[in-house]
Amino acid sequence: MRKSKNVQELFTLPVNLEPVLYTDGIMVYSSEGLRNKFKEVISGLESTKDIAPYIAKLIENGIIIPCYMNKGILKFLSYKIFSRKEEQGIMGFYHLGQKKVFILIENNITFWGHGNDKIMTLTLLHECMHLLADTKPKTFWTMFSSELNSYYQEFLKEYFQLKSLPKTDKLVKLLTVFEGEGRSKITSRFAQYKTIISETREDTTLKEDEYQERLDTYFKVLDMGMNDTSTLINKIYNRDKTVLRIIVSLYKSYHAAFKVTNTVTTPFQEMFAPSEVLCVLSELKPSYSKIRKIFKILA
Repeated sequence: MRKSKNVQELFTLPVNLEPVLYTDGIMVYSSEGLRNKFKEVISGLESTKDIAPYIAKLIENGIIIPCYMNKGILKFLSYKIFSRKEEQGIMGFYHLGQKKVFILIENNITFWGHGNDKIMTLTLLHECMHLLADTKPKTFWTMFSSELNSYYQEFLKEYFQLKSLPKTDKLVKLLTVFEGEGRSKITSRFAQYKTIISETREDTTLKEDEYQERLDTYFKVLDMGMNDTSTLINKIYNRDKTVLRIIVSLYKSYHAAFKVTNTVTTPFQEMFAPSEVLCVLSELKPSYSKIRKIFKILA
């Protein structure tokens, strides 16, 4: 039995691989040996031993795919040396079209094939939350409605300086539809979204012009987050005060709602993708019982 919580596991290096997905100009590769090694690692870790049988089944069914972006040792080493840091920072992703979770092994291991179990476990939890939200939306939203309401109550109270926690049932319901419809249909719901948010006006401690300025800014940043992410990131980097006010409120809401500090993301997707709240929560509180249950549901 492994007692260490940060076991360094030796992974199969990128040989004897076969292509499994081509997306956005990138080919990813996997192999039976890599998939078997991943199952072996997961079953031996303290952090995943309780859910290992479900993860193994998802791997066997081709839903979770451990993979490489580079086929062969030379390409792997070249990638580790010369690729951009932001590329190496992508640990995994959920592919909406394929309905599969891809764990990028080369971004989770060293030159010598050693991987950190904590990073891989958190990546797996995060991406499987996206998987559940997309493939079993009713189950997902019913299961986590209380957590979502807690988060958005704290956010609205903080950002609009409310006297008390607002009711957020209508907002959470709209956001779940909002996310599920896709960005092409979201714009038509902006007016409805704004109407629901504006109900907080009666409880604010802000002056009318201050409240209106925050409301208008919120929807400008929301639109930017969905349609012009690079500009939003530049504004965050340059410490734009009106944008940072929203980001800070989103940050604070994690601690207020869940008693944890968000150390894993720069929050902004929460404005239009409520599943992101729960994906972040899965990384901050990976032992949370509801999060562990999702693997049984998915398998």
